[in-house]
Amino acid sequence: MSRKVLVTSSLILVCAGLAIAQQNNNTTTLPKDGAALSEDVQNASQKQEIIRIEKQMLADQMVEDARKSMLREDFEKARDQYLLVISLLREASPDGEEVDKKVKSVRDALAMLYKRWALKVLSEAKEEANQGLTEKAIELCTMAAELDPALKGETNR
Repeated sequence: MSRKVLVTSSLILVCAGLAIAQQNNNTTTLPKDGAALSEDVQNASQKQEIIRIEKQMLADQMVEDARKSMLREDFEKARDQYLLVISLLREASPDGEEVDKKVKSVRDALAMLYKRWALKVLSEAKEEANQGLTEKAIELCTMAAELDPALKGETNR
């Protein structure tokens, strides 16, 4: 079974579980004994764990989609996907070494994206300058320097 099918199936299960939980919250129930309350707490904890895992799986899929967008040079879409992944990972588990490593990896990918995007814009600026379109070239150089400040020396040429 493909990863997308698994993620989609899992999300459907989570949504169905959330709908049932919401429906249960809207009904009047009699007070429960300690064992029943303990079971409810355990079920709620399991549901939270499932949701956390689902968010992490969705984040993993989105990272792959962002990489594909970057390879197609759809830099804005890739940037938006990477930023959403960071938010999703932080929602899934605000603390934790595993999430911190994943967020760092996504931030590294985001830095690479900005560098590639800036180099492409700088290349376009050189083409514009060669065609005598100086103002457009300057505009593109400014954009490239904003995307990757390390290229500032290149953009001043």
